[in-house]
Amino acid sequence: MKLDHQTLETGQAQRLLRARRTAAVVGAIALAVFVFSIAQMLWLQHHPQAHARAVQEALMQ
Repeated sequence: MKLDHQTLETGQAQRLLRARRTAAVVGAIALAVFVFSIAQMLWLQHHPQAHARAVQEALMQ
């Protein structure tokens, strides 16, 4: 019985580690997207002419 209990705990520990790893990866991706969007917003505020030109070129295509 103890062997089954240990196997169950090992399986639970593996699932917990996998869940934590997945959560860390998802969190890192979300943080990267957030930082990128903030940087993009700041860049657009400081370079409005370049943005307007890029929009105009995209609409011309």
